[in-house]
Amino acid sequence: MIAQAATVIGWVAAPYLMETLLFCGISNRTTFYFKELEMDIYKKANQIKLRFATNKGLLSVEQLYDLSLKDLDTLAVSLKVESTPRESFLVETSAQNEIAQLSFDIALDVLQTKMKEQKEAREALETKRKKDKILDIIARKQDASLENMSIEELTAMI
Repeated sequence: MIAQAATVIGWVAAPYLMETLLFCGISNRTTFYFKELEMDIYKKANQIKLRFATNKGLLSVEQLYDLSLKDLDTLAVSLKVESTPRESFLVETSAQNEIAQLSFDIALDVLQTKMKEQKEAREALETKRKKDKILDIIARKQDASLENMSIEELTAMI
């Protein structure tokens, strides 16, 4: 039923649906289906040789990862497709609308990916700092215990 809903809505909405469905606790099999749909946006972008007009010129999907978060945010905002009410679902959407939605979805996905990577890097750095601090304290305590030993005890350790 969920897969049918995704098919009716279309592959463009998959990243948003996937996030919502994961929140609702949908099974891994369904999650895999939506991950496939998410990868399809990159496949489609490569097939049509999608380019993004930025202040740095026309960029490919791969080059979006080289942009700063601020530049990506500006790009995503400029690509935001306002949802307009459809007069009929019998009439297919134009290719131009699909490309605009595809461009927005990719820019937003790249932005969210880079933000997630930054957050994970900050957390890893904090964890490393905490571990280094603990190791430093352990080393100081070991040194302090050696300082408190007598000469006989120290020579016996050698």
